[in-house]
Amino acid sequence: MLLLRRAPGQFQIGAYAVVFFEPQGRATKVFRYQPLQKEQHVRAVFESEVRAYEIASKAIELQTLIPRYFGIVKVTDILDEQNQSIAYQFIPNLAYQMGFRAG
Repeated sequence: MLLLRRAPGQFQIGAYAVVFFEPQGRATKVFRYQPLQKEQHVRAVFESEVRAYEIASKAIELQTLIPRYFGIVKVTDILDEQNQSIAYQFIPNLAYQMGFRAG
């Protein structure tokens, strides 16, 4: 289980999710509720990304081209800069971790 904090410069907002960067070289991608999309569609996007990482991480010729994939994670809470929970904006069981390198 994972507690994430949205700190300045330590996250990136995308179309379906927010990626939180952690000092130990991991990034956690958490999918969020979309006002114009059904949760089923967001879930399908998540599942396709996870499946793609699973396939690519098993292919020796692709392993050097993608971040290391650590798998699906359970996020328990997400805090903003004032330590207030913003977890209601996210679908906490739609999250996975991958490696990242700054730079």
